[in-house]
Amino acid sequence: MREMLEESKAAVAALVSAQTVAAASIAGRERHGDGGTQVLADAAGMSRRDAHSQVKTAETLGAVPAVREAVESGRVSQANARRL
Repeated sequence: MREMLEESKAAVAALVSAQTVAAASIAGRERHGDGGTQVLADAAGMSRRDAHSQVKTAETLGAVPAVREAVESGRVSQANARRL
């Protein structure tokens, strides 16, 4: 069971990353100007505030590939990544 929980943590992190990248891509094509915040909020059913936080975290991680990979693999939590 512990192994399954560890694997699911990495899967959730990868999904969060994929959602954010997709939302930013759509927002860029449609020229929303918010980095994907509204697209992510609408598509993922989250608050605009949470979506904005996720988008900003992804933007920050884009500049630090090693940390981004650690988040995507589940070794670093989204909460810890936000603190950057």
